[in-house]
Amino acid sequence: MLHTYSSPDLSNLIHDGRVAVIMRTKERPILLARALASIFSQTLTNWHLYLVNDGGDQAVVDNLVRSHAFAYCSQITVIHHKISLGMEAASNSALKRVEADFIVIHDDDDSWKPAFLKETVGFMMDSANRNEIAVATNYTVVNERIEGDQIIEESRYPWHLSDERIDIRQLLTANPYPPICLLFRSAALSKIGLFNADMPVLGDWDFNLRLASIGEIGLLKKNLAYYHHRHSGNQGSYGNSIIDGVSIHRSFGIKYRNHFLRQFLNESPENLGMMLTLLQKNDTIDWEMRHRLLRIEQILQPLETAFRPARWLWRNIMPLRRVVARLRGRI
Repeated sequence: MLHTYSSPDLSNLIHDGRVAVIMRTKERPILLARALASIFSQTLTNWHLYLVNDGGDQAVVDNLVRSHAFAYCSQITVIHHKISLGMEAASNSALKRVEADFIVIHDDDDSWKPAFLKETVGFMMDSANRNEIAVATNYTVVNERIEGDQIIEESRYPWHLSDERIDIRQLLTANPYPPICLLFRSAALSKIGLFNADMPVLGDWDFNLRLASIGEIGLLKKNLAYYHHRHSGNQGSYGNSIIDGVSIHRSFGIKYRNHFLRQFLNESPENLGMMLTLLQKNDTIDWEMRHRLLRIEQILQPLETAFRPARWLWRNIMPLRRVVARLRGRI
């Protein structure tokens, strides 16, 4: 179930640094408009957008694209699915049509800084990085909510990946970067295949693991992408799959790991004893950490109670402090 891949025909590749941008969307025109602007603002213009409308309103998508057709009509291919096939199948629908040197998955709710493509393609085309199969960048997490037809930003913070390249050990435990900050060589598809359409979630993690198995993933230590989250409830089609689908992510994550552990034990049953020993050690460390965190929480609880009146006073005098600051010319 977890490994049924097929590879696209890459015989028509163009070796001029062209980027295929894959974007999937469904009934999210407000976010889609921002995502399109993110691509159109790129300083590197050698890109082609494959926009997959996965079961959404065709007219809405066509109208959005048509509004930019005068400048980008030759750089956009729109693919309509009458019914939703799912995220990974939607990506594959576009990947089978790709004719480019590099590929990036641009989710319809995320965005780039204008230099993203220029910086990442430049990194990959540098002779010093010719053996890198992909490159990831640092990014900014943006928390927001949708009100009517407006996107309201609530907060943001930078997220910095560590080391000089992606560590497979870290990748084995969790996916450290979202698709919006990863650009990879299209030639990789001939070795690892497409996204696994049987996976309802975590398809990008599975793809990244296979990608890392055939080459190094470099790290460009520049903050070039925005990873947008919507935590507020009642966001409907505008919700985040990773936020709204926490339970299915956890459940399928267990199923995914079990698949590989089962496969490993079936092929090497003599390693069961070693695995039990290692896992027992890990459980012991996990229990000790939980116990220490609980103890810290117990110590902090009285302090929180003691400082509660001071916190109330600070919050209530804040308007007065702002008035005083204005009078002093500080704000």
